[in-house]
Amino acid sequence: MFFVISCQREELISESGNLSITLTDGEAALKVRSLPDLSVETAGQFIIKMQNLEKDKVVFDNTLSAFNVSAPHLFMAGQYEVVASYGTNPELALDAPYYTSKTIAFDIESGKTKELTIPCFVGNSLASFKFGNQDKLEKVLRDYYIELVVGDQSVVWHPGDIENPYFKAGSTVELYLKGTWIENNKGYSKNFAVIMPAQKGKNYVYTLNIDTSNMTGVIFDLQIEPLLKRLR
Repeated sequence: MFFVISCQREELISESGNLSITLTDGEAALKVRSLPDLSVETAGQFIIKMQNLEKDKVVFDNTLSAFNVSAPHLFMAGQYEVVASYGTNPELALDAPYYTSKTIAFDIESGKTKELTIPCFVGNSLASFKFGNQDKLEKVLRDYYIELVVGDQSVVWHPGDIENPYFKAGSTVELYLKGTWIENNKGYSKNFAVIMPAQKGKNYVYTLNIDTSNMTGVIFDLQIEPLLKRLR
């Protein structure tokens, strides 16, 4: 029995190849404060899902850290696909960056080591805000904030918050400035922008310069910047 098992194990090893995986930054972009640099530790939290195409079977579905613990990895020779991802890609949430790679097809050959590099990209979108004349705004409005709405979901961003709202690419996002009038204590709500559709990997930067003469409109500048992430 021991002899048979040993022979089967040697045969399996002889028909297998090694695989190593490295994640890289798939795009150069501008830094956003709430988007963390992806350290070795954070990169290790990426989920690696690998499938044997010939057997139509998932052979690995865990973190990169778990993959590296038992490296080098032995896999049967054959054709495979792999995809890497980080985060849950929510419809709308605060401080929720999502990263993903394209699905990569590759071969593992018997007795050889396959070194696979997987470029990863920002997969969702972000909005960030600045006030150009906040001092004037605070003379007419108190407890003000920005609300973002996607479908039946909403999140709130207050001036000074370091956690910015993220939303799924392709979404329609409505943006409101809300608060309370100082003069009469009544509520104020202004839909100042709509993103339709949100572009993958973009930061929608709004600089709001408020017309405080009658508050019937909001004058703002909009910049759309690519997001930054670093894999190292």
